Amino acid sequence: MEFQNVQNYLLDCITAEENQPTQASIINRDLQPQTTQNEEISNTVDSSHKQQSFIAAKAKNEKKSLQIVVEKKDIFAEEKEEELRKWKLNDVYEEVDMESPEIQDKDIYPISVTWVTTDKGYKRKARLVARGYLDEVLDNTKTVSPTCRKESLRLLFTVIASMKWQLKSLDIASAFLQGKPIEREVYLIPPKEYKKKNVFWKLKKCVYGLSDAARQWYEIVKETIQEAQIKKCPHDDAFFYWLKDGNIEGIMTIHVDDFIYGGTSNFEQLLKTSIFSKFTVGEMSENKFVYLGLNVLQNEDLSISVYQDDYAKSLKPIEVSSKRKLQKTYSLSTGEYKQYRSICGQILWLSLQTRPDISYDICVLSNYLSDPNVQNMINLNKLVRKLHNSPGICLTFNKIVSIEKTWKIISYSDASYNSLPRNGSQCGYIIFVSDSDQVVKNPVVWKSIKIERTCQSTLEAECLALMKAVDHSVFIQKTLQDLYRGGGHVPKKPKKAHFLRALEGSPKVKMGLFGP
Repeated sequence: MEFQNVQNYLLDCITAEENQPTQASIINRDLQPQTTQNEEISNTVDSSHKQQSFIAAKAKNEKKSLQIVVEKKDIFAEEKEEELRKWKLNDVYEEVDMESPEIQDKDIYPISVTWVTTDKGYKRKARLVARGYLDEVLDNTKTVSPTCRKESLRLLFTVIASMKWQLKSLDIASAFLQGKPIEREVYLIPPKEYKKKNVFWKLKKCVYGLSDAARQWYEIVKETIQEAQIKKCPHDDAFFYWLKDGNIEGIMTIHVDDFIYGGTSNFEQLLKTSIFSKFTVGEMSENKFVYLGLNVLQNEDLSISVYQDDYAKSLKPIEVSSKRKLQKTYSLSTGEYKQYRSICGQILWLSLQTRPDISYDICVLSNYLSDPNVQNMINLNKLVRKLHNSPGICLTFNKIVSIEKTWKIISYSDASYNSLPRNGSQCGYIIFVSDSDQVVKNPVVWKSIKIERTCQSTLEAECLALMKAVDHSVFIQKTLQDLYRGGGHVPKKPKKAHFLRALEGSPKVKMGLFGP
């Protein structure tokens, strides 16, 4: 109502101003040429139209000035405040005045930060991340952070199932903020949510976004674990085990801030008192949980099942019209090619984790990534539907009776000469850890890949496949020897030409070679 009154007032003022003739117009009125009746009507219409447009514009501007501007509330405000509190609690930085001599005398380039927010519906999270690409990292700065190998994780499942231990996992909250002190000078520009102005943050620890943050976290975890007399496997830097009186009491692998472990009550107590008490522990799980994208389930008989049904169902085939299906030799469009590469990568990861049965199929399709055609795309869709129609497939790691005395490695390898595009040869192998009677076989390693070199004969392809299988078999053999024989001397890795000779006569390794 008030706005309507203002509009009427403006209209009256404008009308009054236009109706009042100026002195110049009165004096010159007689000198002006006389207009016809039609011209007067036309001028009147134009003047009325201009007047209405001007009034509407003034009213619109007046309406805008009367509106109240309300800023959109930040839904992550509480999460951002909590993240800043964690930085302060973990003593990550110290404030430095921008105008202090320390800053003025040095040629420094502070790094800006950004917020990475996630909303999972039931939980919101905000993480403050440094723009690491602006960081000038020295060449001698170590940035590699070891993570557990896939075969190490499966060996862990085998050992825990055989020893009848409880399988557990946990993650560390704000892991990188609890890493080792940083060994170089890095300055950050605080986010706008930080109340103090004209200050920089001089880092005491590596934070998310810096290239060496993961390495600094791994170093402090390794030091803490080894201080508790828990040994690191010499063949895998993220695989740890605890021996007491020469007998294995616990085993653990780490992947950045995710831990998975099992052992006796003494081992669990050791972890709580010497390791987990030093860090801020996040979520803890046992019996059934998700670890690195794997659905892990410990059954009532303490065997362990690993599966990825949800991930397989999430794969979507590429839409192909009936007309397009007839163009089997045609190359893919840009959109189809992008989807083809994406789905191949997803299925390849799935085959390496829990589905050895599709290893050959996805390997063949991946060999056409350089120039796939419509037929390859149709075959890829068939593989996706196969995954949808085969739920419930899982890897099960069963108990091996007297594993410390009777474990055995069984390896199978095969090769196909000149069976792939551009004269490529295919090789495949699978390796089990078994008991002496081969009643229980737990899969540890499998792969179906293109041989990296051009083979000249079937024998060469078979030998190369066999050498790859032996390579993994040696790793498994040495790791199990460390666990169940108290370590000991580990010989240097033999050259490929001497793999078979290194294992010749070993009662623990059985090699199977199958040709076409």
